[in-house]
Amino acid sequence: MNALLSNWHYARKCEEEASRELGTVKTIAYRDALTGVKSKHAFAETEEGMNCAIARKKIESFAVIVCDVNGLKHINDTQGHKAGDQYIREAGVLICNTFKHSPVFRTGGG
Repeated sequence: MNALLSNWHYARKCEEEASRELGTVKTIAYRDALTGVKSKHAFAETEEGMNCAIARKKIESFAVIVCDVNGLKHINDTQGHKAGDQYIREAGVLICNTFKHSPVFRTGGG
């Protein structure tokens, strides 16, 4: 009986560890490494959920705003990709500050 209980506790511990690791992986996958905003993977999941809610008539209205960072190629070509990355990060901060109560996703880039 002790061996069975010991095995059950070990299996439960392994399951909890796997669940924590999955949560960590999901957090990493759903966060854009450059800007810290939500990633394109998070956007796809959110989009799917919104489409389901629309089909079930659970959402009456919402808005989507798409922003593009102008001049990025010029910055990358003249000042280097490090400067371009900083430009993207600063744009992300500006967008997040503007839309404080809304989720922000980065769907382009890496």
